[in-house]
Amino acid sequence: MHRSSLIFLVIILISCSKESIDSDAVIRINSGIRYGFCVGYCAHEVEITFETTTYTKSGTRVDTLPDQSCGGPTEQGEWKSLVDLVDPAFHRLDSVVGCPDCVDQGAEFIEVITSTCSHVVTFDPTLKEEIHPLVGSLRDLRAKVIESEACK
Repeated sequence: MHRSSLIFLVIILISCSKESIDSDAVIRINSGIRYGFCVGYCAHEVEITFETTTYTKSGTRVDTLPDQSCGGPTEQGEWKSLVDLVDPAFHRLDSVVGCPDCVDQGAEFIEVITSTCSHVVTFDPTLKEEIHPLVGSLRDLRAKVIESEACK
């Protein structure tokens, strides 16, 4: 009886509340795209924290390409804008939206990590409707980081 109660308590503590999200509790936001049927650098991810923004591209298990990373300090206005978009609507999104990487279009993802929980949403990057405002902002940031002097 005690073991099942402990497991239930742990699940409650690590799951994100879908009704209230404290934007001050956001520690990290990861965003990227991965391609399943791909040769070369098939995974592209940006990790954003209050202090740093890092872009990493990775090869597949078949390729023996080394990971390549670049980046720099996070602009505080950009961080605040992103964190302000982390709202209950984001945490209500299903963990999978559409059919990511079903027809070689890739699988895009957003992961928001707070001091108490984490929520990952993986989706088809070709969806015409925007599933959440965070998607567009993170796409813009990824493009900006990749094109930055630090990553050339």
